[in-house]
Amino acid sequence: ADIHLSPDGKFLYASQRGNSTIQIFSVNKTDGSISYVASQSTMGSFPRNFSIHPSGNFLIAGNQNSNNAVVFRVNKKTGLLTETGQQISIGKPVCHVWLKKQFLANEDTFFTIRLFCIPDIVLPGISHGSTTGCQRLCHTN
Repeated sequence: ADIHLSPDGKFLYASQRGNSTIQIFSVNKTDGSISYVASQSTMGSFPRNFSIHPSGNFLIAGNQNSNNAVVFRVNKKTGLLTETGQQISIGKPVCHVWLKKQFLANEDTFFTIRLFCIPDIVLPGISHGSTTGCQRLCHTN
């Protein structure tokens, strides 16, 4: 379904739509081989897409059939995922994009997550707020 490498290259994550899980593998940096670590429920049904925050601290999974997106904290030492309690109801989330924003006042940078739905065509920069468009779910400093 979907597969992503953690930003530090230590872990590989793969979603399985049939059992609504994310499979976690460690990556051997010497030879590139992978080893199974664990399986994590996506806390919904049919994970259509997931993405990892550029910091590597969070993973968000969009569950198409249960109409929800769930945020997990990533343990950078073990690769394991822990549900944060942040969840949003959204119609058939199918794509997540982390958008970097710059504040001119203090030069701090944070990321927001945009969730895209079917059949909507949503472009970055469109204001968020309804479940039929983009939604800002979380941000980190």
